Amino acid sequence: MIDIRLSEAITEVLEILKNADNTYMEKLPEKFKKFLNDNKSTSYIPEIDFSKELKDLKIRKETKELLGIMYLNYWSNDEEKKEYVKLLSENEKKYQEELTEKYNPDNLFKKTAKQDDINEQVVTNEVAIIKYEESLLKKIWNKILSIFKK
Repeated sequence: MIDIRLSEAITEVLEILKNADNTYMEKLPEKFKKFLNDNKSTSYIPEIDFSKELKDLKIRKETKELLGIMYLNYWSNDEEKKEYVKLLSENEKKYQEELTEKYNPDNLFKKTAKQDDINEQVVTNEVAIIKYEESLLKKIWNKILSIFKK
């Protein structure tokens, strides 16, 4: 069973391919076409504005990923594949650098200036512990009561 988001993305891909040049559809293998048709969403109706360029369309992330896979595997020649793979690896490196910068274990537990300001603003309430002592009359009264209870 395929995820709902993926089946809706497949539906968007098929809609884009219907409005594209037939050469793109002809380059796809029959097995892949069958996969797309078998797994498309039957209830989702994509609303795609084809007056815009492909890069400006408001489509799902999964749709873009599927189109990228199709471009890499079926529509590009060897030189274009190399350029595309290089672009993908550069993007992945940038993404990994951002992650290491954001979640660097060396800087993870260091206090920032913002945290110091917050800590200074926090007001601590000190509570004094008061030892409760019974009065002399209360002690005598409790002693008398304890004798009669026996």
